[in-house]
Amino acid sequence: GTDSETPTTRLDLPETPQWLDELARQMLKQPLPPGWSEELGYQGQTYFFHKVTGDTSSSHPQLGLFRSIIEEAMSWPADATREDVAKRCQQRLDLAYQTAKEELAQWSGPYCMEAGRRTDRPMLGVDFRDLYYYNESTGESSWVDP
Repeated sequence: GTDSETPTTRLDLPETPQWLDELARQMLKQPLPPGWSEELGYQGQTYFFHKVTGDTSSSHPQLGLFRSIIEEAMSWPADATREDVAKRCQQRLDLAYQTAKEELAQWSGPYCMEAGRRTDRPMLGVDFRDLYYYNESTGESSWVDP
């Protein structure tokens, strides 16, 4: 190949600072969210699988977060030091963590579908599929632990 070709591991962004490719590589090295695993399909393609919901995706489960960080990083000085980039990334990740923590605090449960069952009593004979979670703020319920 030539220098003008873009490797598949690079992001298709114009005139990117040198540290941006390293940032993208470091993001993809981060552990997957709980319940997610990286798998290989029968034709060798990589996909992501959520063991609780059964969801599959060809995109990394945190792609949205990664994109938002990279979009923000494009506004940072191109000559930023590695330490400054690391500090800014950590601040952005801390903000994402705090936001997720606040969103999770709105959920309660698990509750059992079996009428009158209290979750502080032994749950012998109760299938995990009988449990649900509830978001007081939105009125949403979920079979999956948020």
